[in-house]
Amino acid sequence: MTHKPLKILQTPVRFYPAIGGVEKYVLELSKSLVKDGHEVTVVCANEPPENHRTGIFGINIIRLPYIRKIANTNITTRLLPTLLRQDFDVIHTHIPTPWSADWSALVSLIKRKPLIVTYHNDLIKGGGFEALIAKAYNATFLRLLFRRASKIIITQSRYLGYSKHLRKYENKVVTIPLGITKPLPTKDIKRKPYQLFFLSVLDRHHEYKGLDVLIKSLVEVRKQYPEVHLIVGGKGELVTKYKKLAKSLGLSRNVEFLGYVPEDELPKLYASSAAFVLPSTNNLEGFGIVALEALTYATPVVTTDLAGSSEFIKKNDAGLIVSPSDISALTEAILTLLANPSKTAAMGARGANVVNQEFSWDKIAAQVVDIYKNKPAVSSKKELPKIIQVSAYYPPHLGGQENAVHDLATQLAVVGENVEVVTSDLGSTPGVTFESGVRVTRLKSLEKAHTAIIWDLLPWLLRHAKKDSIVHLHIGQAYTPEVVWLASKIKGFKYIAHMHIEPVQSSSAGMFLPIYKKLFLKRSIRAASVVVVLNDRHKRIIEQDYDYVRKVLIMSNGVDEPYFNVNRKINRDLKHPLRLLFVGRLSPQKNLPNLVKALAQLKEKAQLDIVGDGEDRVEIERMLQAMKLKNVMMHGKLERAQILEFYRTCDALILPSLYEAQPLVLLEAMAAKVPVIGTKVLGIEEHIKNIGILVESNPKALEKGITVFSKLSSRQVTEMTQKGFEKVSQLKWSKLVKKYIATYEKVNP
Repeated sequence: MTHKPLKILQTPVRFYPAIGGVEKYVLELSKSLVKDGHEVTVVCANEPPENHRTGIFGINIIRLPYIRKIANTNITTRLLPTLLRQDFDVIHTHIPTPWSADWSALVSLIKRKPLIVTYHNDLIKGGGFEALIAKAYNATFLRLLFRRASKIIITQSRYLGYSKHLRKYENKVVTIPLGITKPLPTKDIKRKPYQLFFLSVLDRHHEYKGLDVLIKSLVEVRKQYPEVHLIVGGKGELVTKYKKLAKSLGLSRNVEFLGYVPEDELPKLYASSAAFVLPSTNNLEGFGIVALEALTYATPVVTTDLAGSSEFIKKNDAGLIVSPSDISALTEAILTLLANPSKTAAMGARGANVVNQEFSWDKIAAQVVDIYKNKPAVSSKKELPKIIQVSAYYPPHLGGQENAVHDLATQLAVVGENVEVVTSDLGSTPGVTFESGVRVTRLKSLEKAHTAIIWDLLPWLLRHAKKDSIVHLHIGQAYTPEVVWLASKIKGFKYIAHMHIEPVQSSSAGMFLPIYKKLFLKRSIRAASVVVVLNDRHKRIIEQDYDYVRKVLIMSNGVDEPYFNVNRKINRDLKHPLRLLFVGRLSPQKNLPNLVKALAQLKEKAQLDIVGDGEDRVEIERMLQAMKLKNVMMHGKLERAQILEFYRTCDALILPSLYEAQPLVLLEAMAAKVPVIGTKVLGIEEHIKNIGILVESNPKALEKGITVFSKLSSRQVTEMTQKGFEKVSQLKWSKLVKKYIATYEKVNP
């Protein structure tokens, strides 16, 4: 050891052998600090009672009696005098449990020693009296704690966005991930192909771990894999509740509750499981270290983007990431892993190869020591809203552009980029939310002529966009391009203009369109550092009609991984009607009335499932009623898992559009190996020429195209779908997101 050793005082509320994420963090960090020659003393409550154990692994331990627990916090009356008697160079405390942290702040002030706070997650509010305590604490003592802190450590960069309490102190925040212990030998342990593993404390303070969501998802999983077996490790007062839930769903034989699992038993459970599942449901989840522990044993992980470890998992393709509380998405992910054992094994192997190198506790401890010594550490620059996506609309508002913006923003967040979406409140409510790792700001708006007028967009950009921000403008309507252009002139930031659809097609401005394009849109496009379009025709329009002389990039929309894993039945049963599927917004552009007329002529030869919603829904329903059609079914807006089931069972996707730029549903169908019947319009023809069936957009042509498809052999359909699959395989989001990041870096290096 060449550096001067430090005297470090750690003040968690509880410590080993107590079980929990904070307790394990302090234990492993302290072990590595001692190994490096530092002196570590832990002051904590005596829970569980360990009067005989005052030291372990070279760590000094002072265990104090407590009079009671309030909101999972041990009240130790002797804490203040005990801390004052200690000789230390730095005091390191931990949130979300208060008391110890607050007395530590006072002692650091009295002794004039630096205070380091690791902010694992927000204070758990609970309900009733506990909620009032949490609210009062966050408004008072937490602020005092942050003001006193020299540095605030968070374990995932996105938590600065998740937690409103941290934002005022971002200049103090540094990101240091959690570490992992080295895996134990497990050569003789065989992996069980249908075993899932979940591990957590099972009390009300850890309900956010999502065990109830996981148990509910098994209902559908068991239909395909009756042998599925979930092992639940952990104890707490909610065990009975979870057992009753499993029993009520008929899953008693599929879910096994082990209770507390000793440390030396965990390797066997990790190594024998097909997947580890951590379906965290809200931002009380911190890093989710158990997910990386599973990967050390080459066990792939299913988790949500709320866990800090999800960034690593997604980056290294070591598992699957789903939206919080989405039972359908969780079911889909589990089924994907169970159905592809070779792919699942490859995921686990990739994770294991990297995780042991990047997350060693010795490496983490070295970074923490730099914080203790006030040396430059991990930059918090990424926590600033650097990539700002501006879109007139965003989900749950329906539309292809909305979905494309959502997918891009989500993928950027998954790979660790700091991204924010600013949009209208149409289809939702105004305010700030965090969705799939993305900060979404919805501003009050009104809609005129299919255009969102976002009243506060200009002042928002003037307050939040900085010179080093990358503003990604998504153009499909008027107003937003002009506002971004004006804000860029005032604040000096650069922006990318992304043309999703040709304005002449999407606008209802009529005679005013040429004036608008010449006076406003042209100026907004020409000021962009880069223009992104979906095809060659749009590139020519940008270069010729808008006199754009800078870089025009043709960038496709992307397709998410689950669409590539649909287990389809190719051979059609000729005894039954052809089953056609339409998915999309029910708008005039999609030309559904003509498709309905075609189905009226086909009668019992074909049936059509319409998935989606929109302004044409009432007209279509009236048509169906007037024509008394029984072979057309409307299903409304559905979740992705339900849409994937339609892809699995339909015979073909049909798109009767009058115009398109690049329908995302077309790419998703090709990824799912679904044959496509589409109209001869830009955005469809370029993708399925020599691959699918192309027709004109009138009822007779649509009817003829359907008839032609119905006569194809299974071999011809298979060849068609394989070509489509190979073509769209280059459009996976995991590949495309790197191109977008490279573009951002060129615009603002």
